Amino acid sequence: MLGDSEILEICHNSQVRFVTTQELECSLQQDIPHYWLFEEIGDAIRESRASDTEQVFALFEALYGLAADYYLAWYIGQPLFEFKINLEAYFRFWRAGGRCALAAKDFLVSPYIAGKA
Repeated sequence: MLGDSEILEICHNSQVRFVTTQELECSLQQDIPHYWLFEEIGDAIRESRASDTEQVFALFEALYGLAADYYLAWYIGQPLFEFKINLEAYFRFWRAGGRCALAAKDFLVSPYIAGKA
């Protein structure tokens, strides 16, 4: 899906780095490749919806409202789009309390701890 993009190169060259919740939050306040990747995946998924009806759009918005995470909404709604992407690994990572972000040189991983920043 990413072809020979800058994002793919960043993914291949990044190193996994475990960070605190605060470090992750600070990174997420910047324009990092994490958001570029999200846009690429989101565009591909939206373009491959099995139906463009208002009801399907509303369902995806409702799923986002429940999950507060588009990747989880897309995971739950996978039968409603034709794009073949397996988001189960992300679901398991999220369910275990993981949070992540793709930065320019690192793939940042942090546990989510309620009430901690």
